[in-house]
Amino acid sequence: MLAGGLAVRGTTPRAGGTEEAPKEESTAAPAKDRQKVTETEKGREKKQEREDGRGKDEKGNDGKPDPDSIPASGPGTFATAGGGGDRVGGSGRTLTYVVQVEDGIGIPAPDVAAEVERILADERGWTADGKVGFGRVSGGASDFRVRLATAGTVDDICGRYGLDTGGEVNCNVGQDVMVNLKRWLLATRYYADDVASYRALIVNHEVGHFLGHGHEGCPGAGRPAPVMMQQIKGLHGCRTNVWPYDAEGRPLTGPAVG
Repeated sequence: MLAGGLAVRGTTPRAGGTEEAPKEESTAAPAKDRQKVTETEKGREKKQEREDGRGKDEKGNDGKPDPDSIPASGPGTFATAGGGGDRVGGSGRTLTYVVQVEDGIGIPAPDVAAEVERILADERGWTADGKVGFGRVSGGASDFRVRLATAGTVDDICGRYGLDTGGEVNCNVGQDVMVNLKRWLLATRYYADDVASYRALIVNHEVGHFLGHGHEGCPGAGRPAPVMMQQIKGLHGCRTNVWPYDAEGRPLTGPAVG
């Protein structure tokens, strides 16, 4: 809502019965002050964009790394995020998980763990069915592992189960939710301007496989793409969507595909 003000016009009688043209009092700040305010507001907006993972940094970058700077392979060893998270979800069984990050890729495991926890705790996530629950642990036995790794390591681990990830995509094999570092940092063309949302799609899609869900197709033009749809291959008329349920708790699904 725009705020505005009216300048009150007064009249001052002049000699000879004529009136001097009324002068309007300006309520606007001097140009110099206005410039300072504008620059301050722009600075705040840019800072907020950087904190949210949007926009460009001081060097004009869009916040995403140069693709050539992302390591294609790593040692295949992992650091586990310490601590643990609160249980989230329904009244059924709580699935425990650990978050691990491949050594040497320069991303702190606690940062990834915090993001994964946020995704799995979202009310539009898999817990919306009122049954499944999640709880992050840092040691001992766990039901599954979310592992952020280089493309080469993802290819290696997924390939042991006969899956060809081609250096590009993620997978779920056994208890491992394998997240391709390139996709985590760059997303895909449909989410190029919203990497954080694409990370939610990665986690929800691969955890969905762990829960037993298969691939789905677009349910109709203009409708939300199911989280179990292979959106990296195209939206086929659907709208981008990264959650298995909507805000009202209704499942966002599509026809099963082979």
